[in-house]
Amino acid sequence: MSSSMDITPAQSRGARGLADLTQDDLARRSRVSKRTIVQFETGAGKPIPATLAAIRRALEEAGIEFIPGGVRLRDPAAAKPEEADDAAPEAHPS
Repeated sequence: MSSSMDITPAQSRGARGLADLTQDDLARRSRVSKRTIVQFETGAGKPIPATLAAIRRALEEAGIEFIPGGVRLRDPAAAKPEEADDAAPEAHPS
């Protein structure tokens, strides 16, 4: 059974790239061993749910948003609603 906390190895690799994190950085931030991260990202193993949740949480704290089938950097304007009115829309040009 898949949970909403599940992430894929590709999402982890992509998220690290977007957040400019190395596997060592992610290991430190998530408090998960680098070996576990390497095994997960290469498909050599699937961590237990608590470990996946720690990896996901660390990536989210680094500004990553998980979306169906992928990842993206969270919009800085969305994190600061008081500044959102000043920001020009970029995602949907006319």
